[in-house]
Amino acid sequence: MVKESKPLSYGAGKGDKCSFDPSAPPPFKMAEIRASIPKHCWVKNPWKSLSYVLRDVVVITTLIGATIWSNPFLSKQVLAT
Repeated sequence: MVKESKPLSYGAGKGDKCSFDPSAPPPFKMAEIRASIPKHCWVKNPWKSLSYVLRDVVVITTLIGATIWSNPFLSKQVLAT
């Protein structure tokens, strides 16, 4: 799948911190990265994605509720507005 790695062309690993060139292209191509990811990871599943969104909303709501319940200062301030 992925070709054998080449040494970094911008001097990393040589102990010379001054030779790093951020404008140099990376030693890998995007096609190599995509080829190393299994095909089943690229399949889109909207129901699974929506379940993650719902899970996040439930966790955030629970954390906000627990914060307001456990801190009387916040609950009075929120209820006053």
